Amino acid sequence: MKINRPQRRSLLGLCDGGVPEWLKGADCKSAGYAYVGSNPTSSTTFLQRNQLDLVVIAMSDTSENLPSFSFGDSPELADELLQLVLNGMKTATCGDLHSYEAEGETLPKPGDQFVILDGKGQEACIIEMITVTARQFDEIDEVWAVLEGEGDLSLEHWQQGHKEYFERNGVYAPDMKLVCEYFKVVQIFKLDNAPVKPN
Repeated sequence: MKINRPQRRSLLGLCDGGVPEWLKGADCKSAGYAYVGSNPTSSTTFLQRNQLDLVVIAMSDTSENLPSFSFGDSPELADELLQLVLNGMKTATCGDLHSYEAEGETLPKPGDQFVILDGKGQEACIIEMITVTARQFDEIDEVWAVLEGEGDLSLEHWQQGHKEYFERNGVYAPDMKLVCEYFKVVQIFKLDNAPVKPN
């Protein structure tokens, strides 16, 4: 399906925190920490934060060829983490490196784009990887905790929450290797009847 020529409107006065909701993830990404959500009209709306332009396009296959996932290991967690992403609070996530290797999954790299799904499996936004690095759990610092945007943003909160998460998924170890992904949001969708993507 062709994308209609976008109509552009200036986003005067629109700042982070003024946009939609939601997120999924076996790492904090695919089985446990976030989902992505959506609402309104039958059109797709996305925010290009770098240029502060709101572009409204007709339903299209823009995201059809991109891989998709939801953060966290529950719909509730997915939606909670997605809200943080859409509000600009969460710009990083991490996952268990061993899970990627065991499942034969290709590691993401800078420039890769992914569709983020909400707790209902609906498309919520598209993110693009900026940097991808490998670090041990016990090497995560305060800066990374802030980038992940969860709780009170402290390293202690990050350690406790992620320890519980990885224990739930049976992979926790203090020296476990993590795939640390720093990303930006490049599109935010607003739709009523988005097709559900299979996990």
